[in-house]
Amino acid sequence: MSTESEEHLRLLVESIKDHAIFGLDSAGHVTSWNSGAQLIQGYQAKEIVGKHFSCFYTSQDIQSGLPEQQLREAAAKGIVEVEGWRVRKDGSRFWASVTITPLQDQAGKLTGFVQVTHDLTEHKQQEELLHRQRDELATKARITRRLLQTLRLEERLNAILDEVMSLVQVEIGGIYLLSGEEVILRCWRGFPNQMRAHMLAFRAEEAPSWVRQISIFHETLDEPGQIPQAAKEEGIQALVSIPLAITKPLAGDAKPATEWLGTLLLASRRFDILGEDDVLILKTLAEELALAIDHSLQFHRASQRLTRLSVLREIDRAIIGHLSINEILRVVVEGVPEELGADAVAISLLEESRTRSQVCLLRLPNGTIIEEEAFTLADSLLYWLIDRQEPVIIYDLPHDPRVQMHSKLIHKHRLTSYMAMPLVVQDETIGILHILTVQPKVFAPEDVAFFQTLAGQTAIALRSAQLFEQALESERRYRTVFENAGVAMLIIEEDTTISLVNAGFEHLTGYSRDEIQGRKRWSEFVVKADLPKLMEYHRLRRIDPDAAPKYYETRLVDRWGEVKDILVTVDMIPGTSESLASVLDISERKQAEARARELQALKEIDRLRAQLLANVSHELRTPLTSIRGFISTLLRADVSWSNEEQRDFLQTVDQEAGRLTRLISDLLDMSRLDSGAYQLRREKYHLAEIVKSASSRLASLTAKHRLQLKLPTELPLILADKDGIGQVLTNLVDNAVKYSPEDTEITIEAHLTGDEITVSVIDQGEGIPAELLDKVFDRFYQAESIVSGRKSGTGLGLSICKGIIEAHGGRIWVESKLGEGSRFSFSLPVSKEG
Repeated sequence: MSTESEEHLRLLVESIKDHAIFGLDSAGHVTSWNSGAQLIQGYQAKEIVGKHFSCFYTSQDIQSGLPEQQLREAAAKGIVEVEGWRVRKDGSRFWASVTITPLQDQAGKLTGFVQVTHDLTEHKQQEELLHRQRDELATKARITRRLLQTLRLEERLNAILDEVMSLVQVEIGGIYLLSGEEVILRCWRGFPNQMRAHMLAFRAEEAPSWVRQISIFHETLDEPGQIPQAAKEEGIQALVSIPLAITKPLAGDAKPATEWLGTLLLASRRFDILGEDDVLILKTLAEELALAIDHSLQFHRASQRLTRLSVLREIDRAIIGHLSINEILRVVVEGVPEELGADAVAISLLEESRTRSQVCLLRLPNGTIIEEEAFTLADSLLYWLIDRQEPVIIYDLPHDPRVQMHSKLIHKHRLTSYMAMPLVVQDETIGILHILTVQPKVFAPEDVAFFQTLAGQTAIALRSAQLFEQALESERRYRTVFENAGVAMLIIEEDTTISLVNAGFEHLTGYSRDEIQGRKRWSEFVVKADLPKLMEYHRLRRIDPDAAPKYYETRLVDRWGEVKDILVTVDMIPGTSESLASVLDISERKQAEARARELQALKEIDRLRAQLLANVSHELRTPLTSIRGFISTLLRADVSWSNEEQRDFLQTVDQEAGRLTRLISDLLDMSRLDSGAYQLRREKYHLAEIVKSASSRLASLTAKHRLQLKLPTELPLILADKDGIGQVLTNLVDNAVKYSPEDTEITIEAHLTGDEITVSVIDQGEGIPAELLDKVFDRFYQAESIVSGRKSGTGLGLSICKGIIEAHGGRIWVESKLGEGSRFSFSLPVSKEG
């Protein structure tokens, strides 16, 4: 080839920008470099020429000897065309189409190679995207087909977990769902026992960060990191969590709300699994999986509610037909289905000592019912159930020392989780309902609520049965439970007509049963003011027996017009529209309670009066002693006093006499307020005038404090007793001075609020504890000062303020926080005549 042709070819190759074209010698060293190579590979010619072309390969390819292998293959075959990952100067990878052609001289001897490289990264990404989308669609279609086969929550969770674990090829997986305040592992595959025990449930607000956010962890076993320790101990090296959430539109233009349902957790003991592609697929599936779970949750909740209501209704109906305790126990343990989370059910009745329980009846997971003692509960559990009347939940029953069961029973039936519910009636624990499961279970709030309802229903039935059996044993004294239950009883029809009464009801009302049965309504015996509440109660009871309490208090009017306080217990009679009511006369109890309250009030008044006498005696004695001392000193014949000394003594006597005058004035004011003899001399005033009239007293009181006045000039007139309101201000400021450190600010401020003027006295003192705020205006009440360390005065000042303000038709109150000072405020109506 001529020199001119070679130059032409070189320029042509150099001008190609979208292909890297470069020459290699026979050993693979770069001999030439075009501009396209510089753009694609990142090297300039002067940097790369002379270097071995293996630097364009990944480290894995270099270790496997791929560069030399491809040169040998090109030399042997005449050309090599491959695709694969190549490396740029900056270390980034790109997918390349590579052609290697050998060069020979005229004698056929290998002189080198020409390599042409084309960047196919975008094409590769599109291809991978298409493959991924195809896989996603296939996975979605497969999962959708399985999910459409059922609406049952557990079946859908199992289907989702099976498909997802198969898709990403992991051996451990689980689905957590939010249930009340807990996040619970509802479905799992491959979870080792110890790992499951530590990761079975979390409180929602305390859950690890991976529970609520996408997390991807790859850590070797000896590498500290974020994989939970319980998982690492099982050899987990790769873990991914994908939140399951749905978006719910809101009304109007409000931004849609995101509701978090739970989390998909996948893990493996292999380090090189759960890569970016897997996580990307899982993220695209997450919302559709969440929607499917949400639909199943709604279906599950509706089904559970229906099942629970049906079970309660059926058990209630069955119980009504049995008055034997053993029959009731059998109805309950047989009536709770396994799908409500009860593989085994037992009922214990407490001994009379209420110190231990004995299992009367136990239904095993295989359906067998045994009558023997099978549980022994620790004292701590008995205290919780009997005295505190709260449920007990144990997640790992075989290893909990507080519950000792026959070991052969545990192992034979694989009992794992446990819930004990107290049977309480009329605030008395009479037994325990035991719920057990074979699989580990975290009892959701709705489970606890259901079994609480069942326990309450069972307790009432058992108590009724106990009462009935006791009545049978006392047949000589009582012919029937209804006739001789010790309380008035009656049966009420839907329209409140009374169809049947017992002797107790006759005695309570003064009417004979012939006058009542079929002739009178229950509403005729109830005080008219109580009727609306009573009718609403019965309406709710007929709609839903759980919507109203079993007991209520009301008032009954007997034949002679006497009003009696009564306690009524009502139960619907299953299969009818009638109610069975028992009525207990609690008038004596109410009267006793009222007398007790009156007696307590009188005792408190006596205590306060004694305290007042003590305070008054002290307050009178102190100035009188001072007066007598100074007068005695002045009258001494053996001492002569100067005029200035005599004046000082007399000023002190005058001050102490003034103190006596104020004390007597407070007592007289309190007496007049008590008797209603306090006379107001009301005239129209501006508040500023009243404050000015009391300014000298206020200035004297606040001599060691800073008094601030914030009185707007535009305040309207008030119709008030100037001296009375002045006394209120003086007492409030005096109180502020007593409980405020010296040189602190005391403020009097006022503002208009509607048709009232509100006046406040604000200090920077000790403040008042919250539990004492309701007492500060009580008569004779005194608080101990933190500043002075003692109580001061008679405790009448604030009480007098309250009486004067209320006599004006106003209100007085206090706002305070301990350590932040106090604000005493009162309001007075504005003069309507302007």
